[in-house]
Amino acid sequence: MGSEQAIKGQLDRDKEIAELLGTMKDVYSFVEDVKRFPDKIDLLEDTIIGILGQTIECSFFIQEYCGRGFGGMIAVLDHCCK
Repeated sequence: MGSEQAIKGQLDRDKEIAELLGTMKDVYSFVEDVKRFPDKIDLLEDTIIGILGQTIECSFFIQEYCGRGFGGMIAVLDHCCK
């Protein structure tokens, strides 16, 4: 694999991590919306617990990814700090 392909691959992975963070942000806006309907929380409890579990998995994945290089860390920081 040439260096150009390696850089492109890294940038593509960084973009996918940023998209994952965007998805996580969207999901949590749903959770925030649910708070306005306390009578629905019991009905959605299993869903919310699933979201929390998936968040933990995603967080570990992102943490591991960021440990692999400068590009990954910059992409995550850039997305989080906008």
